[in-house]
Amino acid sequence: MPYSNQIITLDFPELTDDPAGDPIRVVIRNPRLMASGELTIKDSGITAGPDGQPVVTDEDAAEKKGFERFAKLVVGWRVYDATWPIELDAEFNVVSSTAPLLPLPATADSIAKLPLAILTRLGQELTDALNPK
Repeated sequence: MPYSNQIITLDFPELTDDPAGDPIRVVIRNPRLMASGELTIKDSGITAGPDGQPVVTDEDAAEKKGFERFAKLVVGWRVYDATWPIELDAEFNVVSSTAPLLPLPATADSIAKLPLAILTRLGQELTDALNPK
């Protein structure tokens, strides 16, 4: 391989009751090693304002394009659908929350079903790649 560290494994032990037996994990391409064109999203619903700062002109388009960008990063995962309904009994105990694992390949629609903690971490990895310290 011409580059080292081509993938990054992100573990989320805080999102599972059994990190060893039921790990929550996302494996991404190292965004620092990706060509800029692979991460560029056209018609993103974001434009530059008069001061040069980004302005969201279409929130739905911006969100979908952001999810498409994340989907380009993901090469593997073991994550559950965070949109799955949770059923409670009369005492508010969880009766059923057997969410399915999300399939691969990752798509904008499946990225939209990730917990916020995972989306935040994906965003941080991308931000760190675009703005190296």
